[in-house]
Amino acid sequence: MSFPPIMWLILALGVAWLLLRMLAGRAEDQRRAAHDERMAQLYAERQAFEERRRREAATDEHVDATAAAADETVKVRCRACKALNDESASACEKCGAEL
Repeated sequence: MSFPPIMWLILALGVAWLLLRMLAGRAEDQRRAAHDERMAQLYAERQAFEERRRREAATDEHVDATAAAADETVKVRCRACKALNDESASACEKCGAEL
C-alpha cells in the first residue's frame, strides 16, 4: 500500500508547522526572559536611586538642622515693654529697664 503524493505533502506541511511553532515558542521564551531581566535591572536601579535620594535628603536635613542650631540665638523678653533683647544684654534696648 503506498500513500498518494498529497498525503506526503500534508504530512510535510504538518511537520513544518510543528517545527515553526516550536521555534516560535522558544523565541517567545527568550523574549520574555530578556524582558524580565531588563525589568529586574530597572527595578534595582530605581531602588538604588530612591535609597540615594533618601540618604541625600537625610544629609540635607542634618545640614539644615546643624545650620539652624548654629544660627539660633537666645533672646530675652523685657518684663516692662515685652521687647526682645540679646541674652547678654543687661538692660532693655527699647525702654532701658533692667533685665
